[in-house]
Amino acid sequence: MKQKKKTSVAYWSPPQSTRRYLQLRPEKVRMSAITACLRIKTTLTSGETCILSYATPEYDNTFLFEYHSEGTIGVYVNGERKIISVPGYQIFDGVWHHWCFTWKRRGGKWALYVDGEKKASGSGFVRYKTMPADGVWLVGQDQDNVGGGFQAEQSFLGHLSSVNVWDHIDVNINAAANCDDTIGGNVIAWNNVTVVNHGVATYDTDLCSDSREWPDQPECDATCAGGNQSRTRECLPVGSVCTGSTVEKRGPCCGFRCQYWTDWMDKDDPSKDGDWEVDETPCAAAAFLSEPIIAECRVVQTQQPWDASGYQYFLPCSVYGVVCRNAENEVNWREGDPPVCPDLEIRYLCRYL
Repeated sequence: MKQKKKTSVAYWSPPQSTRRYLQLRPEKVRMSAITACLRIKTTLTSGETCILSYATPEYDNTFLFEYHSEGTIGVYVNGERKIISVPGYQIFDGVWHHWCFTWKRRGGKWALYVDGEKKASGSGFVRYKTMPADGVWLVGQDQDNVGGGFQAEQSFLGHLSSVNVWDHIDVNINAAANCDDTIGGNVIAWNNVTVVNHGVATYDTDLCSDSREWPDQPECDATCAGGNQSRTRECLPVGSVCTGSTVEKRGPCCGFRCQYWTDWMDKDDPSKDGDWEVDETPCAAAAFLSEPIIAECRVVQTQQPWDASGYQYFLPCSVYGVVCRNAENEVNWREGDPPVCPDLEIRYLCRYL
């Protein structure tokens, strides 16, 4: 059996916030053409939602990928906007989708691809203007100025992966959409670009497993992207969130194994060191070997999400835990003073291995 590849996935949990995003730091290049691809899975239907943005001093929206609550996709190039309708396509259906947009300065030729298929195209869009090189790439926030000017109602919620950008349009988009994450962009390559993470949860998963390979532990909730043959097996273990049987199609398949949420855990109380909610084996209570893929954190007293509480965090909420230290939240705090940090609790979404 061949070794399965794992891909890094970023996850934005509710509520929408201006404080969570990824900054990508590729080499800076001027672009007279672009191919920008990514995978998303979301159910958010709030106004205009930004997924990927590139801002420069010349144009706040030098490049921007967004979608709208009415089901359209929006793209900016050098400050000019194109709204694209894709009939029959549900953006926020909670299923993984692969998007690509291509544009070329000469003639202003453009095209939108969804799940490897060209859904719309045209010409005359932003002709003869080169994208400047002195900008900032962000995932999950719309930049109203370079590196800032965020609005919470435009921020992304959901799962995102495989952001790849090229400075040309000669890309095998069908191969990239069909689970070949070895195809990295020459401007941004998701697997090796430098990422500065501002409070976004991440996990590694086999996004595009070969459905002909059956692991020892049966999988559940498999959603396949091709093939017309299928086979059924029972979901194990008993008591997990998955019940009954699972139908798996042959062909490229994108799905997750059985998952479950832990109880809320509060293992530390605020003290002179702050509040440290860190657990090296948060999923160890399960009857079967499992690992955390997402974490949610909140303030015990108010049930307020951690990133809406107004505190500074030494370790933002992630599968590694959450840590608030007094010293970062009160400049004049000294040992012996009452704790500044609130009492925090955390729970994990675990999946069986």
